[in-house]
Amino acid sequence: MRIGFDTSPLTARRSGIGNYAVNLLREIVPLLGDDDRISGLSVGRTAPDYDGLALTLESRHIPIPARVMYRIWGTLKWPTVDGLIGDVDVYHATNFFLPPVRNARRVVSIPDASFAVVPELCSPKIVGPFSASVGRFAREADVVLTISEASKRDIVEQFGADEEKVRVTYPGPGVILNQVQREDAQESLAAKFGFDGPYVLFVSTLEPRKNIPGLVNAFDRVAKKLPHSLVLAGQLGWNTGPIKDAINSAKHSDRIQQLGFVCDHDLALLYGAADVFVFPSFYEGFGLPVLEAMRAGCPVITSNNSALPEVAGDAAAYVDAHDVEALVETMVRVLSDETERAAMADRGRVQAAQFTWRDCAEATLAAYRS
Repeated sequence: MRIGFDTSPLTARRSGIGNYAVNLLREIVPLLGDDDRISGLSVGRTAPDYDGLALTLESRHIPIPARVMYRIWGTLKWPTVDGLIGDVDVYHATNFFLPPVRNARRVVSIPDASFAVVPELCSPKIVGPFSASVGRFAREADVVLTISEASKRDIVEQFGADEEKVRVTYPGPGVILNQVQREDAQESLAAKFGFDGPYVLFVSTLEPRKNIPGLVNAFDRVAKKLPHSLVLAGQLGWNTGPIKDAINSAKHSDRIQQLGFVCDHDLALLYGAADVFVFPSFYEGFGLPVLEAMRAGCPVITSNNSALPEVAGDAAAYVDAHDVEALVETMVRVLSDETERAAMADRGRVQAAQFTWRDCAEATLAAYRS
């Protein structure tokens, strides 16, 4: 079997889909048989960054901006994937968009349907193009891969996809986290970022869907009672005005630290030294930072919506994302009780161990072979 694989998301500063693609590739290649091979195809201004992939991949890069190429594919139905990288039996479109093929079967990854379920919380640059095409791709593809049962339900309900061809392939944690000692992490963070004292951690792109103003407002009230700081790790997304306003108007804004994008090494340190990870998102197709925090032994407070309870199981403390008062009470309770935090950390490690990239790769390869 020859597999074509969309490597466009493998950028140098990878976020959710990029991490999904690189971890899946890293695990799936060793599973291939003697008669199998995999070829990468990418589009975009810059070629994929294969650093850290630890494998050699036959690939072709088309140096055309992705949105331009998507318009060409959508209008002309050309050039086909088969024409660009040769005959393939299966092509895996890893980032929502399903390009044209001559003969290959097509697999498309649709991690979530946030742009359809909560369009008001998503960038118009995504909502418009995605709403017009992703539903059609979900119906046309031979197999749709998604990352939770909650997302599968949304894809079936929102797009009319055949439930039988939508498969759930749970991802694993994005970084290696379970080897970081808390004391070592604290010392390293103090040296690099000037951390002093305990902190509450949030990790993700800073955008409306993540409910960061609600988190900031809750923390501002918690900060009256406890000595913690709030650390926000993640690059800026769209419509960050309300986030900046919330931070600037907070009475304890001097105890809110924005780190921007952080590398995997520093991310592991941040999880390892945090007192609690708080993720009050309005909607998640999976919620990878929750899994990462649990893997690192960091207690988790998160929302009771979408896929988050499916991922965190009985390990997390849950709140309504719209209820700031409940978030304040939960943060104070967890941060004030070291015994409860230790128990949550233990449950989190057990829960996180159920999700591995090897399992994801095996399920994905089974989808290709089907």
